[in-house]
Amino acid sequence: MHLPGTIAALKEGDEFIFGEIFNEFHQKVYYYILLKTKSGYLAEEVTQLTFIKLWNNRPTLDESVPVSSQVFQITKTTCIDLLRKNAN
Repeated sequence: MHLPGTIAALKEGDEFIFGEIFNEFHQKVYYYILLKTKSGYLAEEVTQLTFIKLWNNRPTLDESVPVSSQVFQITKTTCIDLLRKNAN
């Protein structure tokens, strides 16, 4: 999903666009983390935190980078953070 104006609309708080992004990437994020961690719990946690962070950090999103890249960058860093937290 890299429609022109998608990230700009998200940055402005467009809940419809956020819903579209959520619908497109929720399952992909979940299965990506499930494949990496073999943990349904971690997959659920990381998926939920990814979309919370996407919404909360929307003003800092880069309009020149595809939304998919930004979603998965948030996913990866969230997973690493959660794994580190659980290791301690």
